Amino acid sequence: MDNGENLSGGQQESDSSAAEEAVSAPERPVRRRSRSRSKARVERNSKRRWLFALLAFVILVGVCVGGYLAYQQITARRVASENLDQAITLVERADSAVLEIDEVVRAEVDAELANRAAEALADVPDAVADLEEALSLINKATPDLAEDRIAEAEALEGSADARLTMLEYAEVILDANVKAANSIGPANEGWDQVLAAEKTADAAVAEYNKLTTEAVKKSKELSTKASGEIESGKTKLQEAQDAFAEADFGPFIAYADAKLAVLELSRKADDAFLGGEKEEANKISNQYNDAEKKLVEQAKQLPSSPNAVIAEAYESLAGSATIDYFDAREKATEADAVLIKVSKPEE
Repeated sequence: MDNGENLSGGQQESDSSAAEEAVSAPERPVRRRSRSRSKARVERNSKRRWLFALLAFVILVGVCVGGYLAYQQITARRVASENLDQAITLVERADSAVLEIDEVVRAEVDAELANRAAEALADVPDAVADLEEALSLINKATPDLAEDRIAEAEALEGSADARLTMLEYAEVILDANVKAANSIGPANEGWDQVLAAEKTADAAVAEYNKLTTEAVKKSKELSTKASGEIESGKTKLQEAQDAFAEADFGPFIAYADAKLAVLELSRKADDAFLGGEKEEANKISNQYNDAEKKLVEQAKQLPSSPNAVIAEAYESLAGSATIDYFDAREKATEADAVLIKVSKPEE
């Protein structure tokens, strides 16, 4: 019993002591996180991460866009430079025709110029096409060209423009050259034949005036020969007229027709005399003399020569174009000088 009591008392003391300590020791507060604060912190951290990601994305996009724009600019400059180089090539190619055309335009117009002028005229469309394409490439290239090539592009544009103007007027001049050159030969040859026939006709009159049968027979032969010469000359004059419609060879052709009519009277007088119809022969001879007087007056109204007619028509057709051509040529020369200067600057 005693033991039991002691054990029990001891246990009570122990419990009592523990209780006292529990009572006497102050209770320690425990800090617990507020669920609302933790959630706010998580949200703040999440927003920061989102902002950082957005900023990184914006920077990345900026870098990419900047790189792309830089690439585009480099590409555009390269393409612009290539276009300008191609334009230079086209102008140089056109120049092979322009130079030949220029020589023909400045050459003296004669019969030998006809073929060269025709060939030069045929080259005009291709040269114009090259120059127009060159100008198109220059206009396309200029906005994206590097600063050091802009002056070159402007000078090349001026050079190409001036050449186009030259060709515009050259086409008119070359057309006139072809016509004039093709008409010079037959016009002069034809008129020379008519003039030669005049001498033959004069010889026929001299024979007739001998009033002998043999002489009148000779007169008829000479008159027939003169008529053939005039017919041939007239054909040449008409050929010249066809070659150069703007030139008026009409007075020469009309004179040839009048001379043919006079020679026809001469042959009729010859026939009448040889037929023993002396009175009829005299009557016809008087008609011949009257016709000859009119023919002399008609000759006085003729232009000085077929060349004068050709020159007048040429001036009317190409005179103003020639002035404009040489103005454009001077501008092209000036533009070329500038182009050489900007393309090969002094070091």
